[in-house]
Amino acid sequence: MMTDIELGWLAGLLEGEGSFSCERRPFDNMRRLIWLSMTDLDVVMRYKELVERVTGHTHTVTPRKLASEKHRQQYKIVLRNEHALKIMKLILPHMGERRKERIERCIVGYMPPKPKYPELKPLL
Repeated sequence: MMTDIELGWLAGLLEGEGSFSCERRPFDNMRRLIWLSMTDLDVVMRYKELVERVTGHTHTVTPRKLASEKHRQQYKIVLRNEHALKIMKLILPHMGERRKERIERCIVGYMPPKPKYPELKPLL
């Protein structure tokens, strides 16, 4: 599996750089995704190695198309469905409130529709 230090590193990386989503598909199937995209290939490759150890599945790192020559090359890796779900359940206790809420919704298979005009709430 992975050490506590590796788990903390994984959770911290996804807290800051990851994206979690789920959507209902035709015939009531749920698609869950974890998306990581960044310019540091060594970090993306370390993430890849850890999630492959946990999921037992080989994942692909893909270079993203550059928006312009001024931008650095980004590399992405996307975990889907049962692989994403396995990682979501593993890191859930270590995530901040906002990410934890989103991951919990993905785990149970419910995502409320996004409001067209979200209401701004005071921080305090």
